[in-house]
Amino acid sequence: MHRNVSAFVVVVSLAVANQVYAVADFSVTSEATRTLDSAIAHVNYVKQWTLTATDANDGDDKIDSLNLDLSGRVFVSYVSGIASGVLGYVNVTGDSQEVVEVVSVRTNDDDDEQLHVRIDNTSSNSSVNGYLLTEIFLSASSSVTDVKSQRSAEVVIQDGVLVASGTDEELQLELSRSSSVYVSSDGTAVSLGQLKLEVSDTASLQFNVDSVTVSGDAKLEAHDSASITVLASSFKAEKLELDAEDSGTICIAAADVTTSSYDGEDASKISMPDSSNKYDSTGNFACEELSVPAREPKCMSSSCSSSSTTTNASGSSIAAADESTSSSTSGAGLRYAALGFEAALVAGLSLAGML
Repeated sequence: MHRNVSAFVVVVSLAVANQVYAVADFSVTSEATRTLDSAIAHVNYVKQWTLTATDANDGDDKIDSLNLDLSGRVFVSYVSGIASGVLGYVNVTGDSQEVVEVVSVRTNDDDDEQLHVRIDNTSSNSSVNGYLLTEIFLSASSSVTDVKSQRSAEVVIQDGVLVASGTDEELQLELSRSSSVYVSSDGTAVSLGQLKLEVSDTASLQFNVDSVTVSGDAKLEAHDSASITVLASSFKAEKLELDAEDSGTICIAAADVTTSSYDGEDASKISMPDSSNKYDSTGNFACEELSVPAREPKCMSSSCSSSSTTTNASGSSIAAADESTSSSTSGAGLRYAALGFEAALVAGLSLAGML
């Protein structure tokens, strides 16, 4: 379901931008880091980037590729109603200024429609640790065709972000290191020309959609100790290639798996427990459905000090006005994303179910 940004989707409106990267399809404008006095655990600092179309080339400015090199937790959401010319926002919240400012948002000179959000690999950043949440809001629905996720982030990709239909369309997801990605679109029927899901190292992918139909090739590859779990009622492809190497596993939880051409190995590491036709797969393990992580900051490593957390179970954005907004934030005021509605010091806004 598409949600309108006017329904209490709030981001911090900050003062003068301090940095701009200009490329072919969009520019990235960063704002100053601000403090927040929030009731939500580990939400003490926030920084925002605005992604603005440049109209430099084809007039079809968009973000169709995400390159994520992050720790902590990441949410990618489609939000309707963002002002013309704005392709999206990136909000980063954390428990310290150092944590928030370790993240950079860039374009890619080799791919003018790719958004690159990363933790900069510098000597000063190597020791930074704490709780981090990165939120990416995109103004175009079903526009992302390629996602790369590396490092250790838990990434939740919500409904309306990924391309879902088109015989000429191809969707590619590539995960590495210890990244975990949750595609949360259980009400979406995916019908594409090509599909490629590839995971390596100890990465894991949970691809939760209503159904999958691929008119061409569907390739699923799990290397090293990585895993792919497809949760769908049916999985149909003209050509289905499954490659589970080393200790990698592939599990398709569909009652109907259909293909005209099947190529799968290692058979024992491929499981289709509910399908009447398992082809030559011999794995009999269940396709475990994991709970989607809460929309809140997560420790960047395994060494954060333990403390109580406030779970934002609704999945709504936490970069919003709180009942006790700090003077730093109130100085800049707050606004609804891209709509310009003044909401300085709005207290107690409920975002439940809006994203």
